[in-house]
Amino acid sequence: MFCMKQVYALHQIHSATEIPFSEAAYSRFKFGDGQAAEDFGKALGTGFVQTMGDELLQQKQVVVLASPFSGIPTASYYMKQAFVKILNRFLAWHEKPAVEECKIYRSTTYRIDYGNLTAEERLQLIGNDSFYTDQHFLKDKFLIFIDDIRITGSHQKVIERMMQQLGMENAHCFVYFAELANKTIHPNIENYLNYFEVKSLDDLRSFIFNGYFSFNTRVVKFLLAADTKALGILLQEGSTTFIEQLADWSISNGYHTMEEYQHNYYYLLSILQSNKIDYHGNQFTKGAKREPERT
Repeated sequence: MFCMKQVYALHQIHSATEIPFSEAAYSRFKFGDGQAAEDFGKALGTGFVQTMGDELLQQKQVVVLASPFSGIPTASYYMKQAFVKILNRFLAWHEKPAVEECKIYRSTTYRIDYGNLTAEERLQLIGNDSFYTDQHFLKDKFLIFIDDIRITGSHQKVIERMMQQLGMENAHCFVYFAELANKTIHPNIENYLNYFEVKSLDDLRSFIFNGYFSFNTRVVKFLLAADTKALGILLQEGSTTFIEQLADWSISNGYHTMEEYQHNYYYLLSILQSNKIDYHGNQFTKGAKREPERT
């Protein structure tokens, strides 16, 4: 067995008022700040190697799996990229094969804000979800499941259930940037951290157009659910490519079909049409599809 600990967390949260990392940086990370994702991933990789390096070198092949997603990556996916760089440098120095990567697919994308739920509500919600991965590719390899924060362990339980259902007996470890160690603290501390610095569209301005931004599920939903006028003001500072990417990511998770996001999705299309962007092929020459009439 690889790990003395099945769970490794770089930071332990023991107090709701004394967070052992920057709440502001964490909040920006959750909304797509690439620099924060890079910093967190490198710190997590360095801590993991320092703690578990000897055991890591005993493995023939290591595979890193980011938190499950359907179309749009999660924030932790980008943290994972920096984490893998650190592991690869360590493994290469010791003449070991580079890390492989594999995706965990999920069947459901949440409309509600997961970070504000109780432990019971989280387990009930995610219990209806199902995860899947390529167990044949992963056979006999050591698996590292990486995520940003462990609050109640609900996601971990569903991954463990997936492994059991797929007959996966791999040695593995769950790796987190932070873990809620004090279980008397309400799980909605996750929401406090998520929105510490980003509470409105104005708060995105400091990093969303800096060239080091990455779309994730949280920020796409945040933009699509925003006041349309405020969204339009924000998008004036962005490029047409940015608007195209936002529209494309919206489609990839099916947000364009959800009533709470449709208005802004069609607003994005109207901007692209006004900029003479042929987003839907020759459909734009016949008139772009408009938002359905509301009564």
